[in-house]
Amino acid sequence: MTLSAIINSLSHDKQVALAIWLMRDAIPVWDKYTVKHKLTYRDSVVGLKHCVDKDLIRQSIDAVNLYFCSAQTAKESILNAQLIPLYKQFDDPIIALQDGDWELPTEVERTFFAAYNLLCAALDKENVGSDESYLSLSINQAIDALDSSETLSVAEIESIIAKCQH
Repeated sequence: MTLSAIINSLSHDKQVALAIWLMRDAIPVWDKYTVKHKLTYRDSVVGLKHCVDKDLIRQSIDAVNLYFCSAQTAKESILNAQLIPLYKQFDDPIIALQDGDWELPTEVERTFFAAYNLLCAALDKENVGSDESYLSLSINQAIDALDSSETLSVAEIESIIAKCQH
């Protein structure tokens, strides 16, 4: 069975749990980079310098986890107070990465995009030009970051997926 088929066979709640688990394991990929590098870039359109919060990934994972674990009555408050402001912090850096104004090592970029796509999943964003859900995309990007950075072995990743299947 392919990874895509395995992910699609999971319930929404298990997909969320898997995405959050993998993202928590990918935090060291981000942290290792932020210790040695500034998270700044200059956009080529207007030449403004931008700085990305080094805690953006961790805050996003925590907020998404809180959102999905909360009672329905608390979700709107979490959405407005945390998810939307965090999502807005990704706007400029995502464009900078796509335009080549900000370059990151592959595993760090995958971690960044995985966190962004996890937020998109929580915000119920529409998938554009893809049949793949934001959760599935986040899971794939986190796995790619973990594998390419050698943070986790293939066997360790497969073990996490197996635990989420049961």
